[in-house]
Formats: sequence, structure tokens, C-alpha cells
Amino acid sequence: MTEDTDLITEIEAARMRCQSVRTLQMERLRGSGCRYVKMGRSVRYRRSDVLAFIASRVVSSTTEADALQVAHG
Repeated sequence: MTEDTDLITEIEAARMRCQSVRTLQMERLRGSGCRYVKMGRSVRYRRSDVLAFIASRVVSSTTEADALQVAHG
């Protein structure tokens, strides 16, 4: 595996996103947020998916941020 496709824990993913683990858990429950890998009872994230999620939320104005919020809930 390359570094971008490495699997990381939800703690590492939360740190990358500067958010709490609980936020990631709530997003999974609602069906939003980063794509993740479920293996048995374990949840892992691909580093590349977390980076893509972050990149998809880059905005240049509050109007754009508001539209993104509506689109992504």
C-alpha cells in the first residue's frame, strides 16, 4: 500500500480533520462524512479518503460555505 491508501484509525482520521471522534461516529450514523472501511467491528479510514473529504470542503467565500453546508448537510 502507498501512504495515501494506508488504513488509519478513527482517532487518526479525527486528528487529520481537527474534529472529534464522536463527530466522525455521528457522520457515519447519518451516512455523511468520509468514506470508511468496515472490517468486522473495526472502522478504518483510507488516508486518501480523508484528504479528499477535506479538499472537497475548501471554500473561498461565506456564500460558497453556506451552499456547501446545504449540499452536505
